[in-house]
Amino acid sequence: MATYFVAKTGDDANAGTSVSAPKLTIDSAWQATTLGASDDEIIILDSETYAGSSNYQLSNRNVTTFTIKGDDGTYSGSKQLPTIDGENTAEHFMYVRGTAGDGWTIENLKFTNFLVDGSGIGIIRYGTTLTQTLTVNDCSFDNNVGRCLGLDHDTTLNVNRCQFTNHEDPSSGNTGVIVFDGGSNTNVVTIVNCLFSNIGTKNIASRIVAT
Repeated sequence: MATYFVAKTGDDANAGTSVSAPKLTIDSAWQATTLGASDDEIIILDSETYAGSSNYQLSNRNVTTFTIKGDDGTYSGSKQLPTIDGENTAEHFMYVRGTAGDGWTIENLKFTNFLVDGSGIGIIRYGTTLTQTLTVNDCSFDNNVGRCLGLDHDTTLNVNRCQFTNHEDPSSGNTGVIVFDGGSNTNVVTIVNCLFSNIGTKNIASRIVAT
């Protein structure tokens, strides 16, 4: 298990394994994680905005057990909510195609300006066809087009204290804030203390969960 730190004061030449020498971009930390079931984590130390291809549309890697989050105050002294800005072009943040295992946790992050149009995969695409769990805590999804969470049918999903606001459905297909694809839809979904506001095309409500 390894922890990698990211901050706007960082440098991708750093190993990123200490608070005093973080990496600059999320992708650099992501590429440093260990393939397989490693329990690695990435912690973003500030509430800055992370944009550009080095911070979104990250490559598909088989990392089965993993956490990415804004610092909860343990390292920076206060809770952080970093913004991942898709700049109205990015179709996804992370694309996961893992094997059976404990799953992923995503916490304390804001996602904005993603364009998941047409057959897009989702801001967070959890593309495993085996039993895994995706947990999303204390995240904000605002001003995005298309699915926020895209999952395969056997995924167990836990969403806690998240906000989904100003969500717009794409021009065709791919409708819903949380979308499960294919299979027998044997998924389990738990949504607790979340806000869904202004979702769907204007004056036409979207689905919160679609299968």
